[in-house]
Amino acid sequence: MYKTETAITRTGFKRYKQNLKTDYNNIWSYDTKVAKINHTERKITPLGYWSMTTSKHINYVGKEYGYEVQKWVSA
Repeated sequence: MYKTETAITRTGFKRYKQNLKTDYNNIWSYDTKVAKINHTERKITPLGYWSMTTSKHINYVGKEYGYEVQKWVSA
C-alpha cells in the first residue's frame, strides 16, 4: 500500500496485481475508476457496464472484502 493525498491505495492483491487498485472509496481498473465502495453498507456499486476483465476485477475486490457487488442498471 502507498499513501496518496486523500486515501491509502491498495495494490497488493494476490491476483490482478498490475491493473487493479483501490483507494478507500473506489476501485480502479487500468487507471479508470470503475466502482464505488460503501464500507458502511458493505456494498460495491459499479459505475457502468464494463468488459469481462473489469467485471472480474470488481467481483474480485468484492470477494476479497466480503462485500456485496451490486448489479449495474442503466438509467
